[in-house]
Amino acid sequence: MVSSLGLYASLVIYCFTLAIEVISVFLVYRQRATTYPSVRTSLLGVYIISIAILFLELTRLFLVTPSDTFMIFYAGIGVTLVLLVVVLLTLSALGIYLRPKQGGSFDDLFQDILSRKRETVIFFSFLAYVLFSAYIIDFFERPNVVIAKDIFQGPIRSVTYEPITIGLLAGVLVFFMIYPSPLFFLAARKIPNDQVRRNLTILPICYIGIGIDLLIVEGYLTQVGITANAVAYLIWGALFSITAVVFSNASTVSSFFDVSSRGRTVQAGVSKRPFSERLPKNQDILQLGNSILLEVDPVIKYEDVLRDFASELISNNYVVFVFTSRGSPVFAALSSLKEMRFYLLSASVSYVKPTSEPYHMLIPQTDFAVLLDAVQRTSELAANAKIGLIFDNLSDMITNSDFEGTYKFLKRQNEVVNDPTVIKLFLMIKGAQDVKQTNLIKSLFSVHLANDSRGLTREK
Repeated sequence: MVSSLGLYASLVIYCFTLAIEVISVFLVYRQRATTYPSVRTSLLGVYIISIAILFLELTRLFLVTPSDTFMIFYAGIGVTLVLLVVVLLTLSALGIYLRPKQGGSFDDLFQDILSRKRETVIFFSFLAYVLFSAYIIDFFERPNVVIAKDIFQGPIRSVTYEPITIGLLAGVLVFFMIYPSPLFFLAARKIPNDQVRRNLTILPICYIGIGIDLLIVEGYLTQVGITANAVAYLIWGALFSITAVVFSNASTVSSFFDVSSRGRTVQAGVSKRPFSERLPKNQDILQLGNSILLEVDPVIKYEDVLRDFASELISNNYVVFVFTSRGSPVFAALSSLKEMRFYLLSASVSYVKPTSEPYHMLIPQTDFAVLLDAVQRTSELAANAKIGLIFDNLSDMITNSDFEGTYKFLKRQNEVVNDPTVIKLFLMIKGAQDVKQTNLIKSLFSVHLANDSRGLTREK
């Protein structure tokens, strides 16, 4: 029987691990707009199984002197659940590797597997091996119930496995290391976004670490009469929490930059040209040019003009990205439009950082190098779709940093982004800068619009 101190320490560790697992479930579950739906479902299954394993361990702990029947059940169901985890992780690897952009449901995933001879043979051979291993372990290889020494210096009932069981489990781990794990690395190589690529590279490292952790604890230490299950599952939970955060970030970033066509529709009865109809002579927004300066009178409700601009771009199958702050009138006006992507300017970050929202990314408000890189990377998406960029606003950028830095940023972005399928609109508050600064900024734009008491007019 484990000592009271050992019981208390194990209980604390298991409860802490359980809390980590529940948080992991929440992090993955909230990714409703993920570009990897089959992977999300697989990982949710993994975390739920992990929680079930923890409850199994807690049951053994509270029974204090569990019967031989329970210990045999505990060993068999525990191994079966671990094998199921490996199958689900293999499916998640295939889900990322075979459908790195659009994800897909489980039906789509199995269709992809079956459409590729190599993946069909390898995956179903592995699945057959796992089922065979589970069958042998559960029905033919009865574990030995022993009294082992807990790492907290207390005797506890445990199990040891026959060499054939250890061999079968080692074969599963070896397979995972030589097939599904490399798929994550290969999938990462296909993804242009550095952050997503880096995150997907971390996943297999964590999974291999989990496998080695269990093999050492369950495959070696138990064989020499030592149990360290509490620590083993704490490491398991910690590594899975890392994978939850990593997947959450990778999924969010992938969704943010996924500009594949979705058959965007415009609500019936709503004009498809709300911005163009505001212009004199009913000019067409697509004929204005791809770099526009909009100078607005702050007394006039200018955010409605920007909403019309974004709506018209969306009706023309543009994907629109907005650089703004979370509490701005522009954010409030545009956030209700479907599939708007927001770079949220923030003083609390030093790099582009995902948020809990799939179409919201934090970006430093005064780091022009990061801003320029974001503009360039976003504009490169024009290879797959037409892109619209809205900047709110230059006057705040100048106030928060300096005029010289803002001017150089504007000049540089004009040089690196000159794609006709990318339309950029920059907002500037009228009267916020002196005449010299205003004229210098205007000189960088071929199109200059103004919104004041006269309405929307074209000045240049």
